[in-house]
Amino acid sequence: MGELGTIRKAEGGPVPAAGPEIGGQVAELLAARGINYRPKRKLTEIGNGELRFEGGETVPYDLLFCVPPHRAPRPVVDAGLTDGTGWVPVNAATLETKIPGVYAVGDIAAVATPNGYVPFLPKAGVFAHGHAETVASNLAAQIKGKGKTRRWDGHGACFLEVGRGQSAFVSGNFLAAPKPEIDFRMPGKVWHMQKVLFERHWMKRWF
Repeated sequence: MGELGTIRKAEGGPVPAAGPEIGGQVAELLAARGINYRPKRKLTEIGNGELRFEGGETVPYDLLFCVPPHRAPRPVVDAGLTDGTGWVPVNAATLETKIPGVYAVGDIAAVATPNGYVPFLPKAGVFAHGHAETVASNLAAQIKGKGKTRRWDGHGACFLEVGRGQSAFVSGNFLAAPKPEIDFRMPGKVWHMQKVLFERHWMKRWF
C-alpha cells in the first residue's frame, strides 16, 4: 500500500497520555493504512501557502483548516488561578483549585499526571464529564450537609475511528502510577457500531 498521507504532531507519539505501549499500537495501525506518522514536529509558523515546523521543515498546502491556540479566559488569568502552563492546576481527585471552594472542570483544568508521559491530561470530553459529575456531587453534598466526598478516579475511554467501518477502543485509568492502566481493543465493526450508538445517544439526549 502506498502512502496515503502524513500526520505531524508535536507530541512524541500517538495518544501520549495512554503511554508508549498504546501509542505504539496506534502507530502500527496508522502504518498499516499507509499513513506516515511524524512525531515531535511542532508547527511554528503559517506562511503564504506553506507551513513551517521546528527544525526547518516546510510543507506546502492548498487549503488549510487551522484551530487557534487554546487559552484560559482573561478573567481566569487575572484572578490568579492559572500557573505557568496557562491552565488552572487542580486536585486530581476533587478538581478543587488552590482557592478552597473554587473548582475547575473541563478544558481549563490542568490535571497533573503521576506517570510523566504528559504533564497533564489532554482536553477530552470524557474527562470533562467525569470532572463535572464529581464536582456536582460534592457541591450537592456540601449544600445538603450530608453525603460522602466523591473522588474522580482518572478513568476514561474513547473510540478511535480507523475507517472501513471499523473503530478501536481505548479505556482505563489514565492517572494510574507508575504508568496508565489502559486496555486497547483492536479495530472491529462491533466497536464502530458502539461508537455510532454512543454518538446518537448523546445527540438525542442533549440536542
